[in-house]
Amino acid sequence: MEETVRRLPGPRTRALQRVHPRWQPPAKRGSPRRWARQLKSQRRSTVAWRFVDYIPRELDEGVVYIAAEFGAVIHLCCDGCGERISTPLGKAQWSLTFDGESISLWPSVGNWALPCRSHYIIRENHVIWAGQWSPAEVAASAARDRAAVETVQVEPAATQPNPLCAILRLQLARLRLRRSRR
Repeated sequence: MEETVRRLPGPRTRALQRVHPRWQPPAKRGSPRRWARQLKSQRRSTVAWRFVDYIPRELDEGVVYIAAEFGAVIHLCCDGCGERISTPLGKAQWSLTFDGESISLWPSVGNWALPCRSHYIIRENHVIWAGQWSPAEVAASAARDRAAVETVQVEPAATQPNPLCAILRLQLARLRLRRSRR
């Protein structure tokens, strides 16, 4: 019987892979789809919160800034792309729940105009990742949101104090009191 001799493959030449620093803009890192796939590993699972009087110019990653007096919640995208995400609070927009220790933001945050197209809900400081939407679903949701905003009657700001601001300040004062007793 003859024995067959098998050769191990020799060294193969490989294509050079270009490594780009993270600080470069997305356009220089490649296509948006490839860029979005790379970011999946950078997704956040939790966030912290901070009540502020004014939104700072530089935002920290993983921190949700709440300017209750202005009805604004701003954070960097939880997908890791670094885009500023603004979620205005209102009857027909987002609602914020603060229980003294954690925050929840409802409904979901869908960043359909960004290359990352991230979609998530913040519930009790945890980021819950949701599925992608088709263009038809995004268009239908945008139409519903526009219709809801148009139906809400807007009163002058001078006659309508923001009740959310007073509630959040009271809860924050209680939290500080609890922490000082420890």
